[in-house]
Amino acid sequence: MPSDAFECHSHPKGGVLVVGVNEVVYVDCSGKIKCCTAVNGWVRSTGSSALLPKLGSFGGIMQPNPSPLPKLSIQLDGCRLSFVNDNVAMLALRDGTLYTMELHDENECVGVGGDDAMCISLSPVGKRIGGLGMISTLSVLPLLKIQEIEVDFGKFLDESSLNPKKEEVVKDNSDSLALSSGKKNKSVWKDDASSSLGLVFAGSRMGDSSLLLYGLKDKVELIPLERESDDEERSSHDPKRKREDDTPSNAQVKKEKLELDSLGPSNIESKEQKIGNDTTTVTDDEGNSSLEDMLRLEEEALYGLDSDEDMHASREQQRNITLLPGITPKQLYRPQIRAMSVFQHTKVLDSLTGLGPIGPGCTGPTAGRESKDAVSMFRHMLRTPSKGSVVNVHPCGYGSSGGLVKLSNSGMHPGLTIESEIDCLDVGAIFPCPLLGYFFVQKKGQNSGCIIMRVSKEENLTALEEISIDSVVDDSANDENSIPSFHNVRDVLTRMSILSVKEFQCRDDLSTRCIFITRFGSAYGLIILSFTQGKFVIDHSHFIGSLDDGQMIDRECLVSASFVESLNASKLLADAEDLCLGCVWSSGNASIFNISKQGSWTIQEFIISRDVVKRQEDINKSGFYDDRRITAIDVFAIPDNIFETNSQTKGTSGDDEKDDSAHCSSDGFNFDEDDWELYVDGDENVSNEYSNRKQEMKPEKRMEASEMAPSRYNSLAGYVSGAGLSKHNKSVLAITRQSGQLDIYDVSKVFSLSEANVRILSYEELKSRALLWNSSSGCGQGGSILNQSSIYSRYPLTQESYPAEIRFFFCGPSESVKPDDTRDLSLMRSLCFLVETNQGDTQLYTATKSNGSDVMSFERVPLHLVARPGRDEKRHRDKLIRKGIAKVADGSNAMYRNNRLHRFFSISGEDGLFAATSRPMWFLSERGAPSIVYHRLRHCAPAGGADVPIAGFCSGFSLYSQKTHSDFITVHERIGRVGSQRLTLCNGLSDVFTTHGILTGKGTCVEKIPLGVTVRRIEYIDDPSISNVAHPIFAMLVSREVDVVQSNLINDGLTEQQRNQIKEEKERQKMAKQVEADLGGFDIEHEWVEQIERDDCFEIEKRYGGPPSIPQSRYELWIIDSSNWEILDTFQFDEFEHGMTMKSLSLSDIPPDMTGSSNNADDDMFHDEVPFLAVGTGVIDEDGEDVSSRGRIILFQLRRTGDRTAKFELELHFVYDKEISLGPVTALNGLTCEGKSRLIVGAGAEITLEQWGSDKLTQVGFFHCYMQIQDVIVFKNFILLSDAYDSLHFLVYRESDKSLTLLAKDYEPTSMYATGLLSRGGSLSFVCHDDRQNLTFLSYAPREIAARGGNKLVSRADCHLGTQTTALNSHFCRSSLIINSATIDSSLVALKQQDPLHGKADDDQRFGLHYGTVDGGFGSITPMNEGTYWRLAALQSVMSNALESDCSLSHRAWRLYRRSTRRGGCKSNDRRKGVIDGDLVMKYVDLSIPEQEDLASAIGSTVDLILDNLLDLSFSSSCC
Repeated sequence: MPSDAFECHSHPKGGVLVVGVNEVVYVDCSGKIKCCTAVNGWVRSTGSSALLPKLGSFGGIMQPNPSPLPKLSIQLDGCRLSFVNDNVAMLALRDGTLYTMELHDENECVGVGGDDAMCISLSPVGKRIGGLGMISTLSVLPLLKIQEIEVDFGKFLDESSLNPKKEEVVKDNSDSLALSSGKKNKSVWKDDASSSLGLVFAGSRMGDSSLLLYGLKDKVELIPLERESDDEERSSHDPKRKREDDTPSNAQVKKEKLELDSLGPSNIESKEQKIGNDTTTVTDDEGNSSLEDMLRLEEEALYGLDSDEDMHASREQQRNITLLPGITPKQLYRPQIRAMSVFQHTKVLDSLTGLGPIGPGCTGPTAGRESKDAVSMFRHMLRTPSKGSVVNVHPCGYGSSGGLVKLSNSGMHPGLTIESEIDCLDVGAIFPCPLLGYFFVQKKGQNSGCIIMRVSKEENLTALEEISIDSVVDDSANDENSIPSFHNVRDVLTRMSILSVKEFQCRDDLSTRCIFITRFGSAYGLIILSFTQGKFVIDHSHFIGSLDDGQMIDRECLVSASFVESLNASKLLADAEDLCLGCVWSSGNASIFNISKQGSWTIQEFIISRDVVKRQEDINKSGFYDDRRITAIDVFAIPDNIFETNSQTKGTSGDDEKDDSAHCSSDGFNFDEDDWELYVDGDENVSNEYSNRKQEMKPEKRMEASEMAPSRYNSLAGYVSGAGLSKHNKSVLAITRQSGQLDIYDVSKVFSLSEANVRILSYEELKSRALLWNSSSGCGQGGSILNQSSIYSRYPLTQESYPAEIRFFFCGPSESVKPDDTRDLSLMRSLCFLVETNQGDTQLYTATKSNGSDVMSFERVPLHLVARPGRDEKRHRDKLIRKGIAKVADGSNAMYRNNRLHRFFSISGEDGLFAATSRPMWFLSERGAPSIVYHRLRHCAPAGGADVPIAGFCSGFSLYSQKTHSDFITVHERIGRVGSQRLTLCNGLSDVFTTHGILTGKGTCVEKIPLGVTVRRIEYIDDPSISNVAHPIFAMLVSREVDVVQSNLINDGLTEQQRNQIKEEKERQKMAKQVEADLGGFDIEHEWVEQIERDDCFEIEKRYGGPPSIPQSRYELWIIDSSNWEILDTFQFDEFEHGMTMKSLSLSDIPPDMTGSSNNADDDMFHDEVPFLAVGTGVIDEDGEDVSSRGRIILFQLRRTGDRTAKFELELHFVYDKEISLGPVTALNGLTCEGKSRLIVGAGAEITLEQWGSDKLTQVGFFHCYMQIQDVIVFKNFILLSDAYDSLHFLVYRESDKSLTLLAKDYEPTSMYATGLLSRGGSLSFVCHDDRQNLTFLSYAPREIAARGGNKLVSRADCHLGTQTTALNSHFCRSSLIINSATIDSSLVALKQQDPLHGKADDDQRFGLHYGTVDGGFGSITPMNEGTYWRLAALQSVMSNALESDCSLSHRAWRLYRRSTRRGGCKSNDRRKGVIDGDLVMKYVDLSIPEQEDLASAIGSTVDLILDNLLDLSFSSSCC
């Protein structure tokens, strides 16, 4: 085998395909090498001598790529291949370039090789899978074979790809041919060669993957050019040969006759049979043939040659034919093929974004909207951009899949999604009426009415404007001292409390109206308004309770209300049923209203009682959960078959099915068929009885399994998607009770119980007549599964939790898409419902159906999220109330609760739910799986001033007249006095749903910005004269991976004589050097041998191919505008110069004196700060590191060019460079001490202190380390060095003598990959990440015994991280008071104004670390106080024993420190532990409340205290 062989692939028909870097070898099952094809001209350096002929001769098994295909100049290292059929495989090179690899037998190839000659051909497909970087996986799935392809299949294929050109010419230096194509038609094309379709999955090492559709045309015959005239000329001289060629053989006639008989009379088509180079046509129309022709054919068939002789003669005849006229097979110097398979259709169907390795990043501002007026532009120029919303930007990927990754949240991009912002005061919810074009904004306070607003557009600016009540109302104003009337529009809009508004279309005349729920005092009313002639008019007024007719109905105060809403936005509400309204009263009862108009308005109200009768199963409950009062309600329209089961579809009763299931369970047959052999195999009695029962089942019952798509994240077999649902909707009522029970009723059946206007319904009556689905317990208590099982779960003992609000919704792509979009994405929609409890917790459930019973269940989705308010918020609110800053809401206003869970449709093409809770978040879909994204608010007030940060939310309208796209408005508490608010108008979630976006599921959205290069470093230019709000500027150090073509190895411009002279001259020089070495007593053979071997390696044999291109990195410096990621300017480094590090800093201009040292007289003077962009490089020799590498420091400056009001332009100006002979410059940082800023340079094993003055850098200090400087971290006048092989060094700088002094170091021989600082208050720790994927926490404690007199850094804690990282970046740990703000600085200033003591505690002065891993993940490290640590440490210990672990592996063993074996490092590496595993303890949040109570009692704590600690942990670890 060749020495460069690296992979074997089994052939579908036997044998193996051995792939090497420079060749491909096919070995049959007997171990014989059948053929070998070279892919470049370097094959002699790695190929076996048994495969290659002697140099300069022909023959041998090794052959070049067969003719007429071109010779190859590629390398196969890192390639992937997968077989499409028995002889054809798709091959992808390392860079994603696709090739067709085909194995040709002796019937398809001619030339060198003998009787059983075979050859392998490689032909380019003409397609490259972009953005893959380095391919790692290629898998082909053939789907079907076809004879014709219709254009209707063009949902996946373009018409241009279905109708290929009539002739496709492939040219080589010596050969030319044409590919025969089929007949071309307007709708179809046909060809004798069969075609096949299939799928290709290609994945890369960076995590990117693509799904492609291919069309393969098998065995396309290659027609030799200008061959026909030559045949005619030879046939004219030989009439007998012409007669033989025109006559089909006996075997062919027999074969044709059998094929015609097998086809039948209705399927016989004209067929072409090729004999040699001529073609005859055999048809089923015998009338066209004369009797003489028929007799001649029979005679030739009777007296013709035998089959074997005929086939042998035909084979010999074909073997003597080549594609080149006048050339025999013996005269060919490489094989020729007669037919080949061609990939004609290759189309990318879908792609997944992968991040790849994540490097060291930085924080920078988001691009805002550029101001139009000159005053605002001047303010933006002077304002520091970092004071606004900031995002984290990191390098990611490698090569063509490289780029940047941006971590952010929704609401942080004013220039992208925020259209307008308006400040307001004391408003609440906002209700949209998109058909009318108005918004009703609720006013806070008793009987304050509402504000009417609309969207206005002026000069491409969109804003909200307030509408005067007088312009839309004709009714005169009543006396302010009089009681407002429910029949007066002005009184309703100005003197009553507006609780809710809903726009709807009346089924009677399809006109648009809106219904108001109003309150005055203790009276509640339903007011229906119509908009005619630009005025609001009351159509109908209904006083709730006016139709009770003496019935004792206990309503009390209204708690919440829910209007019916279709979960499918593509279906109108009028297509469902009449308008329905659900209300929850403080008495524990609920009302369901049916509002319809058939000539006159009719309003029915059915009261659903709280069912105070105590049932038998309630005996074991605690007192709180004995109460069955109704706490939440939701009315929605849903497809009418979604709650149906197979038994209900066939008309069977539920009781019979229940009895059957009980019978099966009691007999012990409740087994899955897959587990039958495991549980009951061997028991003949049970097996026979089960088999008999299975046979007695109806066939249709066994066949009618659930058609739901399989779930990707749960074990209940299939989540309920939007695919295959009914087109008809029905209204559904969902009710939750304090006991945790969830009931779902059919609204039409509820109102069919009675025709009375008001009626009280009991639970038993509703259950028997209108119940669709119910769960007895668990809702609001964190149950993992809600189903119709009669088994009651445990109830909490100390926690009193119940659902305060519920919402059902579809999560996934919207069905209201563009008309020309034919994609069916309903399978990506999942049915979910969200529960918000009275304690503020949010619990997400997704609907599932098991394939066996087809019964609906709801399974909880783990979110790892603490959504309840923290203790800090409650304490802060109490402090504001004591100071009189905040007010306590009165009883009437505090009783009613505005809806916080809002369904939305078609926002950026997605449907989902927005939760305006204490932690505002979006519930979206990531390819069908529910996910969350936090919503940040610009200039948000600190938490505590209001119950929730967002008082109102609305959607369903479009700013740009796009019916398929919706926008939204939020009303949130802003900084200022308590009660100040801001209305924000947004045009969608384009900042979340980007082309290369990823939803992490942890509340953060990740956007990949592909650049096609490897980004090594990125720095934000924090200079107001360069960067502004509209154009944040970043500097990037990148490497462009290019393929260098080695054409000089083929054609060096020399003659053969000149080459021989150069060779002889080298030989003479070598001999002279060797003689000199022998006489001098030293050996230089080593150097000359390397040179000779290198020359021999680069010798190319042109017979096999050319030299492959060599990948090479070209380093550049880019200046990019992040508003559109446009490259403003670049600087390219030298050819063999590698960019190592980069830093944006300012240096003091300190002129040196005549002696070269700094002027001591000017030490107290102020020195100008000059901004620079410093780059450190390393220069490697062309032939490698034969000599010591060196480095260079380059200083740049950025300058604005052109008119500042015109196009934004920047220029990268080269200022200064300095050669560093110590080694490559691997670290740069700035040191500021006593008002002087200098540059610290890490090169080789030393760091030097450089001072800027007189336009040059002067060294003023140094420190010698041990091996190689990895990183330099500076804080104050202290320096932390990380050595690549010798751990950490802690230094201090003194300005008096400009000295760098070592304070302490870590004496363990550890290889450092990343270093960071972790601080809390006055304590500081050094965090280092080593080559064993460990984290070690060290501190400088000179007074401790373990410090060895202060010379050693003391180890405080350690753990195993389990992944590799290259940088630890610092971030400020937020508290729960400012976590919702997108502008941290402004919210922090407002918080200190409200509470001057904030920031004094150690927990308010914490800085954590965040990092990106090489496998595309993100993580964070957070300091915590001692009390929280010990509580979570106990919880971690209990949970590691109580919870099931993955694959039964130990959490403790996984997080233990991995000891190093270098230089006896394992002797003193005692494991300190001391680190909390956040991934483990955050699972506590997703447990049910009884399980949380058990774990809390096991460690002697409470659920509330643990959740508050986890809340603080999650907020402090957030870096964006």
